[in-house]
Amino acid sequence: MSPEVRLVIIGGVIGIVGALLGAGVGAIIEFWLGEKRDKRQKRQQNLASVLEWSATGRIRNLRRIDLFGTDLRGIDLSCGSEQLIGADLSYSDLRKADLSYAQLARTDLRGADMRGAILTSTDLSGAILIQTKLGKTNLGEAVIDDANMYEANLRKAKVTIDQLRRAQTFDRAILPDGTVYKEEEDDDIEE
Repeated sequence: MSPEVRLVIIGGVIGIVGALLGAGVGAIIEFWLGEKRDKRQKRQQNLASVLEWSATGRIRNLRRIDLFGTDLRGIDLSCGSEQLIGADLSYSDLRKADLSYAQLARTDLRGADMRGAILTSTDLSGAILIQTKLGKTNLGEAVIDDANMYEANLRKAKVTIDQLRRAQTFDRAILPDGTVYKEEEDDDIEE
C-alpha cells in the first residue's frame, strides 16, 4: 500500500473518531446544561408559588419546596392576622436563601435545610424549627422568641445565648460550638 493511501485512511479514521468524540462531548454538555436549566426553571416556579401563596390567602402547602439560594428578603410568610400558623415550609431546601427581614412568625420549618441562609432581622417568633439545619446561618438580630428549636442543628451558626434563651425550647439542639444542649443544664450556659 502506498504512503498516500495510508495517509488518506489514517486521516479518515482520525476524522471519524474526532466526529464521534465531538458528538459525545456535545451530547454530555447539552445534557448537563439541560439539567441546570431545568433546576433553574423549577426554582423560579417554586419562587412564584411562594409569592402567590403570600399574596392569595395562604392556603396551599409549600412543604419540601426547593428555594436554594433564593432572594426572599422582606417576604411575609407569617400567619397574618387571620390564621394561627404560617407557611408550611417543612423539609424545604432553603440553603443560602436570603431571608433577611422576612416575616416567618409561626412558620413550620421543621426539618428544613437552612444551612448558610441569611436570617438577619428575620422574625421567627413562634416558628417550628424542630430538627432544622441552621448550621453556618447568620441569625444576627433574628427574633426567635417562643420558637421551638428542639434538636435544631446550630453548628457554626451566628446566634447569641440571649436569643436562644428567648426560644420556647432548644433542648437537644447542637449549639454553635458543636455541643448538644440539654434542658436540665440551663444554669450551666455561659454568657
